[in-house]
Amino acid sequence: MRLVCDTNVLISALIWGGTPGRILDRVEEGIDQLCVSRVLLSELAEVLDYPRISDVLEKRQLSPRDIVEAVVSVSVLVAPLPLTTRLVPDDPDDDHVLACAMASYADAIVTGDRHLLRLGQWNAIPILTPAAYLNA
Repeated sequence: MRLVCDTNVLISALIWGGTPGRILDRVEEGIDQLCVSRVLLSELAEVLDYPRISDVLEKRQLSPRDIVEAVVSVSVLVAPLPLTTRLVPDDPDDDHVLACAMASYADAIVTGDRHLLRLGQWNAIPILTPAAYLNA
C-alpha cells in the first residue's frame, strides 16, 4: 500500500519505535511504500531539532540529517500541486499532508494528529492512527 505518514508518526517510529515503528518496518520490508514531499521532509528536519528530540538523537549518536536521509532512502518523493484552498480548517499546517497524499495517490494517511483524524477520510483516502492502519 502507498501511504503518507504525518511527521508525528515518523518521529515516533524513528525515535521510540512501537506501533509506528512497525509501519516503518513494513516500508523497509517492501510491504508498504512511504510517500513524502519536500514540505514533509522539511517539517521532519525542523521537529528533529527540537531540544527534547535532539537530546535523544545525540545520545544515540544520530543527527537530524541522518534521520532525514534514512527516511528519504526508503521513500518515494512526490511533488504536490500548490494548494489554493484550506483543507484542514482547524490546523492549516496539516494541509500539506493531504496534498502529499493526493499527489502520491496514497491508499492511506497515517497520523496521530487529531485535526486530521477528525476528518476520517479525505478524497476517499482513509485517515488512520498507526494502530488502525496495522489492523486494517
